[in-house]
Amino acid sequence: MIDLMQSMQARIETGQTKNDQVDDGSIEIFSVPVEEFYKPLNDSPTAEDIALTQHNRQPELLTVRLHQLVPLLRTLDFRLTTVTDHETVGAVHLLASTMNQNGTHQAGVFYIMLDYIAGTAIYAVLPGT
Repeated sequence: MIDLMQSMQARIETGQTKNDQVDDGSIEIFSVPVEEFYKPLNDSPTAEDIALTQHNRQPELLTVRLHQLVPLLRTLDFRLTTVTDHETVGAVHLLASTMNQNGTHQAGVFYIMLDYIAGTAIYAVLPGT
């Protein structure tokens, strides 16, 4: 385990933090150690954790980030309208490209909305994220 951590640290120092192709054609998975993240969650949130959470859960900021990470949400014009400890609300416009024969959204639109609204709701209640 120590050899693995030393190898990972050496890769971080040389800028090799992505998955690498090894000679035999297999993929060697590499991930950054926990210590490299912003900071671990505390048992109870600090004032800094609360301020960071309030900043990071702004609906506009989260919508932009989701559009960067999931282009399909940008195509659907998905928007988060409310993100709080108790409520997370998202919305999409009814587009001709997403309608079924009855003039309502295709079921897949609701599934992807539910997936990202639920994920955002969980994220929103973790202080310090």
